[in-house]
Amino acid sequence: MLRKEGEDLGWLVRLIIRRLQAADSHVADTLPSIAFAGSIMERAKPVRDALIASVRLEFPAIQTLDGVIDPIAGAIWRARTGSASYPH
Repeated sequence: MLRKEGEDLGWLVRLIIRRLQAADSHVADTLPSIAFAGSIMERAKPVRDALIASVRLEFPAIQTLDGVIDPIAGAIWRARTGSASYPH
C-alpha cells in the first residue's frame, strides 16, 4: 500500500514537470531537483523510494535532494536570495 501511494505521488510529480516544461521553453531542457518535506517523506522509505522510481520512469536524470527540507526555511531562503533553487 505504501508503495502504491508513492507511485501515485510520483505520477503527480511527473504531471507537474510536464506542465512546467510545456509552459516555459527554458524549463523544457532542464529538470528541477525534487525536494521533500514532511514526516512521511522523512520516515516512510517505501513511499519516498516508490515516488523517486516512478518519476525516473519518465525522467531518468531527475535529481533529488538528500533528507527533508523544512518548507518554512526554504521559503525564507528563497525570499532572501531571490533564487528558486534551494542549496543542496
